Amino acid sequence: MSVVPVETRYICPGETHSISRSVHLSRLAAFYPNCRDCPLKSDDGELPRQTIQRVERDERSVERKSLFTPEGVRGIHRNELTRESAGRLAGALAGRVWERMISNWQSEDGSRRIPRSQPLIVVGLDNRDSSPDLLAGVTSSLLRMGCRVIDVRCLSTPAFRFAVDHLHASAGIHVTGSGCDPSWNGLDFVARNGQPMSQAVGLEDIERRLEIPSARPTRHAGSFRTFDATVPYEASLWKHFHALRPLTIAFACADISTTHTLETLFEKLPCQLVPIDMPTRRRDVSSIDDADMQRLAAAVRRKNAHLGILIDDDGCRCGFLDEQGKIVATTEVSSLIAENVGREHTERSVCLNQADVTQATLFDSFGDREAVFGSSGDGRYWFAESLPTCDAILAVARVLEILSRDDAPFSEVVAAACAIAP
Repeated sequence: MSVVPVETRYICPGETHSISRSVHLSRLAAFYPNCRDCPLKSDDGELPRQTIQRVERDERSVERKSLFTPEGVRGIHRNELTRESAGRLAGALAGRVWERMISNWQSEDGSRRIPRSQPLIVVGLDNRDSSPDLLAGVTSSLLRMGCRVIDVRCLSTPAFRFAVDHLHASAGIHVTGSGCDPSWNGLDFVARNGQPMSQAVGLEDIERRLEIPSARPTRHAGSFRTFDATVPYEASLWKHFHALRPLTIAFACADISTTHTLETLFEKLPCQLVPIDMPTRRRDVSSIDDADMQRLAAAVRRKNAHLGILIDDDGCRCGFLDEQGKIVATTEVSSLIAENVGREHTERSVCLNQADVTQATLFDSFGDREAVFGSSGDGRYWFAESLPTCDAILAVARVLEILSRDDAPFSEVVAAACAIAP
C-alpha cells in the first residue's frame, strides 16, 4: 500500500483546482485521460489488483488519436468528451459558418466586411443523462462567437435535421451519442438545408479548425431563444399515416422524442402500439441474436401482434419482425418500400442502394439522380421529402401502408414480394 504525506494535493494535469484523494482514486480506476501525465499515478491506494492491472494495461495501449468518426464526434463522456471540448468543437463550426458568410459579403472595392446579420445555428440534444452538460458547452461557445442560437431541445436526429431546414439555419449541432453505449456521447453537425456533415463533406474542416484558436469574429455576443420543432415536424408526417387497417404493433425505442412522436400519431389511428421498454445501448437491429431483438420477438408472439418494430440510432435506423417474431431482412424491407414508392413516382428513380457511403454523400445523391427512395443496407431508409431524410418513422408508415392492402400476414407479404423480385 502506498504511503502519501497528509499535505499532498491532488491536482489533475491541465486543471487548476485540487481534488480529494477519493476522486483521484476513482479517476485512476476509470483511467481518466489526464492520469497518464499525473505525477501521482503510482498512488493507487487499495484499489483491487485486477483494477491496477487494467490501468497498467490501458496505459500501455495506444490512445485514440481523434474522436472524429465518419459521421461526427463520439467519445466517453468526461473521460474523452467534456463540456469544454464540446465548446471548442462548436467554436470550430461557428468559425466555418462566419467565414462563409463573410466571403459572401464584399464592399464595392472588393474588400470583405462583417455582415450585419449574425449566423443562425440550431442546437438540440438526445435523452442521454450527459447531453445537457455538453449542450451547455456548445451553447455558451456559440454565443461567445456571436451566433444567434435556437435551442430545439430533445429531438430525434431526423426531427433535428428537419428543424435546421425549417428554420433556414446556417448550421446545426445535435448532442447525441447515437449508436454508442450509455457512457458515450457525441456531436453531430448539420449544414444548411438539413444536410448531415460527414468526412470529406465538411466534417474534416471542423477537425482542422480545432488546431486553430477560434477568434471572435465580432464583439457582440449572440442571442438565444427556444423553439418547439415537434409541432411542424409531426405535421409533416401526418400525410403518410392514412387508410390503415387495425394492426397490433409491438414497438421498442430508447429515444424519448421518437416514442412521443409515434404515440401522438397513433392516437388517431386504428392501430394499437404495444410499447416494450428498451435501454439506451449499442445494438444490432438486423440480428435476432441481439438481446433486445429477442425480447421484442417474444413480445410479438405473446401479444399476437401483426409485426414488431425496433427503432434505434435516435430515430434513424429500424428493424422489423413479422407476426411470428422472425426478422425481416433489410433487403426485403427495402424491396417492399421501393415497390410501394414506385407506384407513386413512376417517372423518377425509385431505389438508390448505396452501402458503405457517408450520409452526406447519400444526401447529395438524391439531388444528382432525382431519387425518391434509398437504402444504405443497414436498416436506414432514405426518403425524398422537403429534403432527403433518413427517418425510421417514414419507413414504418410505408410498411403499415403495405400491410393494409389486405389481411395477409407480414410473412406472406414478404414471401410474395421476394417471389416476384427480379
